[in-house]
Amino acid sequence: MATYENRQELADKADYEGGIEEMLFGYGLSPSDVSAEDIELREAIAAVLLAEPALERLRNLLPEPESY
Repeated sequence: MATYENRQELADKADYEGGIEEMLFGYGLSPSDVSAEDIELREAIAAVLLAEPALERLRNLLPEPESY
């Protein structure tokens, strides 16, 4: 059984965790955490997770923000 049976539950969890990125990379959401029937959502989660190395590379290329 999936942890999140519908998109509203997942949206609420993302809000609680501090956003989609934090939910995916901090909390560790995986495609299997959502309903097997929601193939579109599972594919979207998998695609973002596959892009994580590129996102990390981009983060490493940017300097820390300046404070004003």
